[in-house]
Amino acid sequence: MKKGILKTLMLYGIGFGIAGIISLTVKHTYIHGPGLHHFIMFLTFVIGVIWTFVCLFLLLRKPNETLKGIAITNAIIISSIMIFLFFIIR
Repeated sequence: MKKGILKTLMLYGIGFGIAGIISLTVKHTYIHGPGLHHFIMFLTFVIGVIWTFVCLFLLLRKPNETLKGIAITNAIIISSIMIFLFFIIR
Protein backbone atom coordinates (compact mmCIF):
# COMPACT_ATOMS: atom_id res chain seq x y z
CA MET A 1 0.00 0.00 0.00
CA LYS A 2 2.88 2.39 0.79
CA LYS A 3 4.39 1.85 -2.67
CA GLY A 4 1.11 2.80 -4.33
CA ILE A 5 0.73 5.92 -2.22
CA LEU A 6 4.31 6.99 -2.98
CA LYS A 7 3.89 6.38 -6.73
CA THR A 8 0.73 8.47 -6.80
CA LEU A 9 2.21 11.31 -4.76
CA MET A 10 5.25 11.23 -7.03
CA LEU A 11 3.04 11.65 -10.13
CA TYR A 12 1.21 14.67 -8.72
CA GLY A 13 4.35 16.13 -7.16
CA ILE A 14 6.25 15.99 -10.44
CA GLY A 15 3.31 17.32 -12.45
CA PHE A 16 2.50 20.21 -10.15
CA GLY A 17 6.22 20.89 -9.59
CA ILE A 18 6.84 21.23 -13.33
CA ALA A 19 3.77 23.47 -13.59
CA GLY A 20 5.14 25.65 -10.77
CA ILE A 21 8.56 25.95 -12.37
CA ILE A 22 7.02 26.81 -15.73
CA SER A 23 4.73 29.42 -14.20
CA LEU A 24 7.78 31.13 -12.71
CA THR A 25 10.00 30.93 -15.80
CA VAL A 26 7.76 31.15 -18.89
CA LYS A 27 6.06 34.46 -19.64
CA HIS A 28 2.29 34.34 -19.93
CA THR A 29 1.76 36.53 -22.98
CA TYR A 30 -1.97 36.09 -23.63
CA ILE A 31 -3.81 37.16 -20.46
CA HIS A 32 -7.28 36.13 -21.64
CA GLY A 33 -6.51 32.43 -21.83
CA PRO A 34 -4.86 29.77 -19.71
CA GLY A 35 -1.11 29.62 -19.56
CA LEU A 36 1.18 26.68 -20.21
CA HIS A 37 1.24 25.83 -16.50
CA HIS A 38 -2.55 25.43 -16.52
CA PHE A 39 -2.33 22.91 -19.36
CA ILE A 40 0.34 20.94 -17.49
CA MET A 41 -1.79 20.84 -14.33
CA PHE A 42 -4.82 19.76 -16.38
CA LEU A 43 -2.78 17.06 -18.12
CA THR A 44 -1.56 15.80 -14.73
CA PHE A 45 -5.18 15.68 -13.55
CA VAL A 46 -6.33 13.78 -16.66
CA ILE A 47 -3.47 11.28 -16.34
CA GLY A 48 -4.45 10.75 -12.69
CA VAL A 49 -8.09 10.11 -13.62
CA ILE A 50 -7.13 7.61 -16.33
CA TRP A 51 -4.67 5.94 -13.97
CA THR A 52 -7.41 5.63 -11.35
CA PHE A 53 -9.78 3.89 -13.75
CA VAL A 54 -7.05 1.53 -14.95
CA CYS A 55 -6.10 0.70 -11.35
CA LEU A 56 -9.72 0.09 -10.39
CA PHE A 57 -10.14 -2.23 -13.37
CA LEU A 58 -6.96 -4.13 -12.49
CA LEU A 59 -7.96 -4.19 -8.83
CA LEU A 60 -11.19 -5.96 -9.73
CA ARG A 61 -9.33 -8.56 -11.77
CA LYS A 62 -6.37 -9.20 -9.48
CA PRO A 63 -6.40 -7.49 -6.05
CA ASN A 64 -3.07 -6.07 -4.97
CA GLU A 65 -1.98 -3.82 -2.11
CA THR A 66 -0.06 -1.48 -4.42
CA LEU A 67 -3.08 -1.02 -6.69
CA LYS A 68 -5.26 -0.38 -3.67
CA GLY A 69 -2.90 2.36 -2.48
CA ILE A 70 -2.82 3.94 -5.94
CA ALA A 71 -6.61 3.87 -6.28
CA ILE A 72 -7.29 5.29 -2.81
CA THR A 73 -4.69 8.06 -3.07
CA ASN A 74 -5.82 9.02 -6.57
CA ALA A 75 -9.45 9.09 -5.44
CA ILE A 76 -8.59 11.38 -2.51
CA ILE A 77 -6.53 13.75 -4.66
CA ILE A 78 -9.07 13.86 -7.50
CA SER A 79 -11.93 14.45 -5.06
CA SER A 80 -9.98 17.25 -3.39
CA ILE A 81 -9.26 18.93 -6.72
CA MET A 82 -12.91 18.64 -7.80
CA ILE A 83 -14.17 20.11 -4.51
CA PHE A 84 -11.63 22.94 -4.77
CA LEU A 85 -12.67 23.72 -8.34
CA PHE A 86 -16.36 23.55 -7.41
CA PHE A 87 -15.94 26.15 -4.68
CA ILE A 88 -13.81 28.42 -6.90
CA ILE A 89 -16.32 28.35 -9.75
CA ARG A 90 -19.29 28.72 -7.45
